[in-house]
Amino acid sequence: MNEPDKKARNAIVVVALIFVGAVVALSPRNTTQSPSPTTIPAMTSAGTASVAPPAPEYVCELPQVWKEDDPISDIRKAALAEILRWAASGDIIKKGRCEINAKTDAQLEQDAKDAVEKAARDKVEAAKQAAAEEKRQREETLAEAKRQRAEAIAREKRDHEAAEQAKREAAQAARDHVKEIRDGINDGSIHVLSATDLSAQTHKWDGQKIITSLSCFYADAGEYRCVGGRMRIDFTSFEPDAAEEALKRNCDTISKSQRRSCMVKILFTYDGFDEMDIGGGIFGGKVTVVKSQSGSGEILTK
Repeated sequence: MNEPDKKARNAIVVVALIFVGAVVALSPRNTTQSPSPTTIPAMTSAGTASVAPPAPEYVCELPQVWKEDDPISDIRKAALAEILRWAASGDIIKKGRCEINAKTDAQLEQDAKDAVEKAARDKVEAAKQAAAEEKRQREETLAEAKRQRAEAIAREKRDHEAAEQAKREAAQAARDHVKEIRDGINDGSIHVLSATDLSAQTHKWDGQKIITSLSCFYADAGEYRCVGGRMRIDFTSFEPDAAEEALKRNCDTISKSQRRSCMVKILFTYDGFDEMDIGGGIFGGKVTVVKSQSGSGEILTK
């Protein structure tokens, strides 16, 4: 090869290396690592260029994940193609965050498309997973609601059964109490007396259980006045509560006490008597005031 041809070849190599350097300079660089400058080939004594190794310190910073709107720019493709042509081994240099095998532009573009497709698939998969999670949460919420509803139904059933059992027990207790009173009447431990019987001032009934029928009215809080003939008994409370409330509601005056609903059968324990002078006149005279033990009585409904 003659001298002019050698000089022309050397000039072409130098221009190619300068172009590579310019392309690399235009590419984004890692701010944490500065690439070493490209080695410029030295000239031999014969006038030929001694080509340096393919820039072992060069850091390729082409993006690892390509964006859909810019999978690989023209300048990056040109830089990649020039480096591939310039590298004697045919392998792209692997350094830092960027590792790209020696691929053609078409292969890199295909990689970008594959990355976009993978991102789309990942998006679809993420949406499926989100939908599955939402479905799972709905199912858990529904299952929890069903469980709570079942517990509420079971609790309501238990409460109903308990209430029914309480009613049955109360009814049985009432029947037993009625039987106890009947047995007491039969065996003489309970005495059935009229108001006239009770008007007799005697201590023969002291401490005895008495049943009598009297007309009662609610005079004031804790004060019920029950009369019959020339006899009166004052009570502070009655059992059961329902009967006492009915007396308060329906028999709160003397005139109302004449109603049939205010004529009640009372069980109480005789605790002596007093005498009250109610003045002269046709309805005057003395009235026997019988005392009830503890001031309490029981209104018998049966």
